[in-house]
Amino acid sequence: MKKELTSLPSVKQLSHKIRAGVMSPVDLVEVCLERIRRFNPSLNAFITVLEESSYKDAEAAEQQIKQGLDLGPLHGIPFSIKDIFYVLQAQKYYPTILLTLMQLLLKK
Repeated sequence: MKKELTSLPSVKQLSHKIRAGVMSPVDLVEVCLERIRRFNPSLNAFITVLEESSYKDAEAAEQQIKQGLDLGPLHGIPFSIKDIFYVLQAQKYYPTILLTLMQLLLKK
């Protein structure tokens, strides 16, 4: 399966493939992580990559979908979050000035 993903289809197509059982969320995570490992040293696009939890979440999504629990079209699709947002598991977090101001205002 991974050999077929030299270029990724659209999210809609990936979602359909996962639901049809043609593609596994775990395989999709592996493809994404392989790309991060390959390109991130030159792009420096990711500060923190949560590989272990990505695999665990993909395995859980795969089991849920197989059992008929479909949480929507993004269920099983890996994604990244810009490091300006707080993520509990992430080691590093770089908020923008706007986010810092919002956090200060919310504390009042």
